[in-house]
Amino acid sequence: MNTHVRLIPGEFQLRLRQLEKSLLSALNESKGRILDDDSIITHLETLKKEAAEINQKVEETDIVMAEVDTVSQQYSSLAQSCSSIYFTLESLNQVNLFCIFVRVHIQHACVRNRREMLNARSLMDNSIYI
Repeated sequence: MNTHVRLIPGEFQLRLRQLEKSLLSALNESKGRILDDDSIITHLETLKKEAAEINQKVEETDIVMAEVDTVSQQYSSLAQSCSSIYFTLESLNQVNLFCIFVRVHIQHACVRNRREMLNARSLMDNSIYI
């Protein structure tokens, strides 16, 4: 997800470059005085509005990315701890083969607890509507 969100500013930059090329093309095709050509003035106004919209979207994207980074940092230590627990459980069989059964028991207990939590949550959600 993070990579996808980071592509968005690149798309905005691409659109700005397209607008720039469009403007240069319109200026190149103009004949006579540029300020007297109504099509150029209209084109410039359109480009100005579209560029402002793109800049606003870029600013909004930057705000969202900052929020995503903040939330990611909040859960970083939890993710590292969970990762350590997982790999410790996975390597228990290297200590003793009996530890495989301990790991399987722990995994089943986690799954059972998760199901109980989901059931409790669904009961709570249903009781709200009663």
